[in-house]
Amino acid sequence: MVLFIKVLAIAIIVFGCLIMLRPKTMKEIIERVKKGNNLFKAMVIKIVVGVLMMIASRYCSIPWIVLFWGALNTFTGVAGLLLKRDVVVKKIEWIEKRPPKHVFLVGVIALVIGVTLVLGA
Repeated sequence: MVLFIKVLAIAIIVFGCLIMLRPKTMKEIIERVKKGNNLFKAMVIKIVVGVLMMIASRYCSIPWIVLFWGALNTFTGVAGLLLKRDVVVKKIEWIEKRPPKHVFLVGVIALVIGVTLVLGA
């Protein structure tokens, strides 16, 4: 289970670096998520990953860090499913229209989350 957290953390770090170096990548991902049922699928994946993180937290060296990020991930996935699709798409479009400096900060935040998960695992 710790291996799952470490692999996930490395994937998040790579994603954060990718967003920081190529901000267009985030816009491409957002456009893909907005199409069809992809938003629903993304929220379900978010919930599953969050639950797996919460289960795996008991095997980690600093469990509260992994538990916190897992709970936050699960909560945002459930909120995304409970809210109307229009509300979620409007929020996603608001994030998409941010200037490049803010997109860079999103990448930095993803990088910080990945590093804290590595340290907690």
